[in-house]
Amino acid sequence: MLIHTYQALPRREVLDCRVMALEELLRHYGQGMSPYLVMLLAESYGFRYGTMDFEGSTIRGVPYAVASDAHLDRTLFGALQADYAEEVIDDSAYGWDRMKDLLNKDIPIITRLDARMMLHSESYVPDSTLAKIYYVSELLLVGYSEDEKEVFLVPADTSDDAVALRVPFDVFQAHRNTVCLPYSPGFSCSYLVGPSPFVVLNDRLLSRKLRESLQHTCDKMLTVRQPETVDIPGFGMSSINTGIPAMKMLGDHLRSLASEFSDNGEQVSARKYLLFSLLFLRNSLMVSTRSAFRGEFGEGLIRCSELASNKYLADIGQRMNEVARVWQRWFARISMLPHNAEGFGASIHHLCDTYDSLVESEEAALKDLREKLY
Repeated sequence: MLIHTYQALPRREVLDCRVMALEELLRHYGQGMSPYLVMLLAESYGFRYGTMDFEGSTIRGVPYAVASDAHLDRTLFGALQADYAEEVIDDSAYGWDRMKDLLNKDIPIITRLDARMMLHSESYVPDSTLAKIYYVSELLLVGYSEDEKEVFLVPADTSDDAVALRVPFDVFQAHRNTVCLPYSPGFSCSYLVGPSPFVVLNDRLLSRKLRESLQHTCDKMLTVRQPETVDIPGFGMSSINTGIPAMKMLGDHLRSLASEFSDNGEQVSARKYLLFSLLFLRNSLMVSTRSAFRGEFGEGLIRCSELASNKYLADIGQRMNEVARVWQRWFARISMLPHNAEGFGASIHHLCDTYDSLVESEEAALKDLREKLY
């Protein structure tokens, strides 16, 4: 059983599996929308920072950051005034019957899964060891085969001839409640309710919703907020800070790590800790993106400026694209650190300078964007 909409799949334009799931869900209900508009309405661009202690090891105070907000589906459905449901559907026989019932009614299900599912093997056992740190993926469940004991998912695939991904049923279930960062999948699902879950989405309404979403994004990024409480088993992080204030906090953290490294005479042990911290930070910021989602945000502003009837969006989008290129160079320099033993200390300070500069540029662009929206 495969929902008819997904016999063939369009080529994907962005890397983020969450955006792909939402774009394909909208397509099923006759509300085709570009992935960039989906990202802007879902307020996917953001910043979240905290520090981690790896329990069971001596590694403490490692900077952790992600460049996107969680729960894009909730934000998008709220913006579009859609009727939707969030439901915990476990891996019991009753839970599987519930999923089949929805699918048999032509209701695709956004399913949160451990990203390791895409790397599954017969010997794989889900765990949360230091060497196997993974994140939550959100894939659209669109069918199943009882005979083959498989489920069908819309894949994170950029090829021209993508088809629904067939995943063994036991592998699918094994990855629905593991430990991930910063949130675990927890059997969480969401779906739209009823045959017509949307209000009429004309350009006038979408333009207003887009402006509201961008205003909210600017406010979230530029306003100092109370830290969010989190509970991540095994990783000792209790709170996450958000927005530009969080980016500045990360900058201060990086400066302190660089100073500590210099003060300790650039010892090998200190170098290893700093290198691990930076590579871990790079990896978390590059989940589903090459530019910390700054390039996607900039491109979205450019492509949606006409819909928003705001010519200034394209200009600010170009500025964000330049910020994105700095992020990409920053990531590349971190990648080169293991091969730069002699100039390691100078490279760290250069990374700090570059980071401070890009935060300043990003903040200025957001302030100008907020001014043009009000």
